[in-house]
Amino acid sequence: MGALPLLRPEGAAEGGAFSSRRLAALLLALILLWAAPPVQARDNAVLVVACPEDAAPYSYRDADGRAAGLLPDFWRLFAERGGLDVEFRLAPASEALALVEQGQADIHAGLSLDGPLYPPAQGAAAPEEPGASDVSGLEERFAWTRPLMDLGLGLFALEETAATLAEAGNSRLELSGLEVGVVRGDAVSGYLATAFPGLRRREHPDLPTLAAALALGQVRLAAAPVMAFRRRLESLGKPERFALVRRFPGAALRAALRKDDQRLLARVNAGLAALPAEDILLLETKNARGPWRLPPWGIPAALCVLALGGSLLVLARARRIRRQAEARSRETDLLRDSLLAEMARHRKTQDLLASAIDQSPSGIAIVYADPATPSVVNGQALGILKLDAVPPHGSIRSNPPWRAYTPMGRHVPGSELPLFLALDKGEVTQGAEYRFVFPDGEERWVLANAAPVRDAQGRVLAGVCVFQDVTATRQAERDLARFKFFLDAGVEEVYLMRPGGTLAYVNEAVARSLGYARQELLDMPFGDIDPGYGPEGVYRLLHQVRQGPHSFETEQMARDRRRVLKEIKAFYMRFGEDEYICAFGRDITEKRRLERDLESTSALFAASLEQAPWGIIIGDAATGCVSIANDAAGRMLGVQAETLVGMAVDGHLPCWLFLDENDNTVMPGQTPLSRALACGESTRDLEVRFLLNGGPERALLVNASPVRNAEGRVIAAILVMADITARKRMERQLSFKALHDPLTGLPNRARCLELVREAVRRSQGQRRPPAVAFVDLDRFKMVNDSLGHSVGDLVLVEAARRLAAALEGQGRVCRFGGDEFVLLVEGAHSRDEAEELLRLAVEELCLPMRVGGRELRLTASAGIVLEPEEDDEEAESVLQKADLAMHRAKESGRDRMRLFHPGMLLRAQELMALDADMRRGLEQGEFVACYQPIVSVSDGSILGVEALARWRSPTRGLVGPKHFIPHAEESGLIVSLGGQVLRLACREMAALRRRSPAARRMFLSVNLSARQFAQPDLVGTVSQVLRESGLPSSLLKLELTESALMGDPEAALAAMRRLKALGVSLAIDDFGTGYSSLSYLQRFPVDVLKIDRAFVRDLPCADADGRALVGAISALAESLRLTLVAEGVETGEQLEILAAIGCEAVQGYLFHPPLSGPELEALLSLQDDARQPLSAAARP
Repeated sequence: MGALPLLRPEGAAEGGAFSSRRLAALLLALILLWAAPPVQARDNAVLVVACPEDAAPYSYRDADGRAAGLLPDFWRLFAERGGLDVEFRLAPASEALALVEQGQADIHAGLSLDGPLYPPAQGAAAPEEPGASDVSGLEERFAWTRPLMDLGLGLFALEETAATLAEAGNSRLELSGLEVGVVRGDAVSGYLATAFPGLRRREHPDLPTLAAALALGQVRLAAAPVMAFRRRLESLGKPERFALVRRFPGAALRAALRKDDQRLLARVNAGLAALPAEDILLLETKNARGPWRLPPWGIPAALCVLALGGSLLVLARARRIRRQAEARSRETDLLRDSLLAEMARHRKTQDLLASAIDQSPSGIAIVYADPATPSVVNGQALGILKLDAVPPHGSIRSNPPWRAYTPMGRHVPGSELPLFLALDKGEVTQGAEYRFVFPDGEERWVLANAAPVRDAQGRVLAGVCVFQDVTATRQAERDLARFKFFLDAGVEEVYLMRPGGTLAYVNEAVARSLGYARQELLDMPFGDIDPGYGPEGVYRLLHQVRQGPHSFETEQMARDRRRVLKEIKAFYMRFGEDEYICAFGRDITEKRRLERDLESTSALFAASLEQAPWGIIIGDAATGCVSIANDAAGRMLGVQAETLVGMAVDGHLPCWLFLDENDNTVMPGQTPLSRALACGESTRDLEVRFLLNGGPERALLVNASPVRNAEGRVIAAILVMADITARKRMERQLSFKALHDPLTGLPNRARCLELVREAVRRSQGQRRPPAVAFVDLDRFKMVNDSLGHSVGDLVLVEAARRLAAALEGQGRVCRFGGDEFVLLVEGAHSRDEAEELLRLAVEELCLPMRVGGRELRLTASAGIVLEPEEDDEEAESVLQKADLAMHRAKESGRDRMRLFHPGMLLRAQELMALDADMRRGLEQGEFVACYQPIVSVSDGSILGVEALARWRSPTRGLVGPKHFIPHAEESGLIVSLGGQVLRLACREMAALRRRSPAARRMFLSVNLSARQFAQPDLVGTVSQVLRESGLPSSLLKLELTESALMGDPEAALAAMRRLKALGVSLAIDDFGTGYSSLSYLQRFPVDVLKIDRAFVRDLPCADADGRALVGAISALAESLRLTLVAEGVETGEQLEILAAIGCEAVQGYLFHPPLSGPELEALLSLQDDARQPLSAAARP
């Protein structure tokens, strides 16, 4: 196809082997035809062929609209010989191929892939050839059959000229001086210029014009396609006037199929191989004549000459046969002469080609597909590949004497080299680069081009590879690229200036510095970027650099009008006759700014150094000595600052001494400055005491750190000192105040904990544990209240003095808080000794003292822990135990000492658990009310009930009041407890009154504790309870103890009056056990006196005085018109005595124990049923 030359003499390439090869091809085609089934299109025996309708004489639409011409006749012949039916699809030449591509046709009738033979004439509708005018790219788009036929190119002449040249050879043709007419731009013109350079050519615009020129004698010879030109000549009339002088092979026609239809391609090729050449020649002859059309007058004329035609038929036929024979003879002679001339020219060309291959500067290698044909390798190729001779056929492919690599480093086996890719696969390689590594280690870079050589049938005959050694070129390119990279990528700016002042070259560094694109700076006058160097300045600079290199600073102008300071070093450079100024520059704008900043910083540093309140010393690593010291450092160290400069950083003056808090020398043999210089270690917030002989002690805060350069190496160290003498003095004062009592000067609570903790820690593992006493002054509040706080403070100071004097040298005294002191004794030989020492100290405290002109006697309660247990690691635990023992001493009556024992702690823990349980019980409603009836002495009827608190605990069971009432009163829970019992009792009593008639005449008595009675909202609480429960206030009696009333009689009187205003009754409970004042008793608005159970219990065995006391209480109640009730009556004897002395009502187990609500309701129901009072004998 494209690999074949456009024109060549037939058989020139094959030489003597032409006939045998042709015969072999024919036999192969016959075998394929015999083995293959008939050619089929689609799924039946119809072959659809796309034909151009405008390419006469090759293919066109006749008057009846059918396909006519050489190609339709050819495919009719093909179908007839193959046993097929053929169907033609006519379309314009430019659209016929699209029918195949779109699947509307099986095959295209035929195209020449060597391009159009003649361009169409100006204004012509279509070219006179069987295909489109543009065949580029068709080889890749379609599959192509073997050649259908050769169109042939011919040299035509008038008959007289043909006779003159009949016996002449090619040389005569060239020497004849005749002018040959050709169509402008056709392939024939190029071929004639090569084959017959002596012929003169006249170009014509198109084929019809050329035919007319030959007929008119304007040219003696015409070169054109044989078939098309014959048809044109016949259309001019008298075709016998013209003769074919020479015939040459022309463009081959091939049929086009779709790429994916390989099966049809194989069958068509087999069928084409079986077509006889003689049949094809007859088709060419038939279609070379134009279509014959009968004119209007033809029928009469035909009738007239019909008779003459019959008579002349025999003569005409004989004459025609003779002329045809003569023409065939002349054509045969012409073909023989052309073939001999072409063979001679071909041998000459081969010799020239062989000589060109040997003399070529490039390596050339040709390997034939036939192993018997020796390869061709020129000397340059042998030298490049380091070969001594042409290697045997196939050795390079299987075992090359080198290793080839692609530029990316991939190994290339011999079979993948371009030469063998062309030979084996028909691939074309262009510009492939390889690195060859030879056994001796040498490397060579080779640039190769390769292509296959094909025969007329497209078979690869040989592979040709042309290659060059580009090792030196590649090395030069690498060196140039490296040099260019260094110039373009370097930080240093590079300029190349012409003497006229324009820039011949700048690198990217210049462009970046000035904000231009590099291309913009080329050919720009240097003065545009450096106003100081216009043409005259550049000329002066050129004169200077001719004498030698010249350095200077200049100011350039950037694109954004920014001024850039540059440091330039210029040189003289000459290339042949051309002079240049080569300059290297760098931007020093930032450098100069940093220098100015450094100067300013240095001045600022010097001023800061002198004005700084800290002592600053800087040591130099290079010398190991002090390089800078300010005046503040000299003042702190007691010397002149100049004395410190030059001193070794690890040295001390003889009169210096740095000590820590324990008087140990800090960093012996070193200083913080020397450690920073030598070891790179920093010192942070080191506090030292500085002693200078003859001077006061100073406290200094020292910081030192190394100074490193960019590489991390220590180049200096800086020491900063601050005089913290005043601060340390203040800290000591604050520390003393924080840990000591400001009034007595004794250690305070925080310091006391530290002392006890340290004493316990020191005593671990020793036989003499410390002893701790917790001392509390009894009734010290009375001193403050009666004599004032100032006297109280004097008492505390005196107490502290006495305790400290008593333990001097043997223990420590601390003020724990308020009127509490802690005594700590260490080193006692025994428990008794420690206890005796503490006892004496307390006794010393209790001796009479004279304060503020008054003599006072104080008592104190003390708790002592003599041997802290092993688990008492915390000071709080020891002091807690001493505090517990002290409170037990107070509970025992004050003015006592108690030793701690584990039972105290257990009791405290029990009380804590009791407190927690009671609080939870109050929240969850575990406390209930029980009711003990109050019975009339006269008839035994139930007058009322007293509500008593009971605790139904889920863990403790039913708990009596003696187990929780004392703690409730002490902890303050009695207020909540009393409020709950009051609400519960009133609610239940109101409900009972609604259900039981007997309950409607009964009153409810509820106890109020002293704390509860002292609540300011007591009256409001009682009023709210009565309102919520619905219990009449006249039925509620509130029982108060003497202690609750006599704590503050006036306040109690006011509260009782407000309660009486609500309508409730008041009773004094446990009368006779307190210290009631008869005057207040007379004023209190009470209604009932209750005799304490202690008097009732002792009545049977009491003496006359005891009975008289109970009688006096009865008489007092009678005189004050108060109801008298006795509680705790358990025997009949007690009842008789109380009845005798006038007691009106009693309560106790003799009648009823405390009853729950349902039990009380059952008792009242029984009383309602009996409708009689219950006597003591009838009680349940």
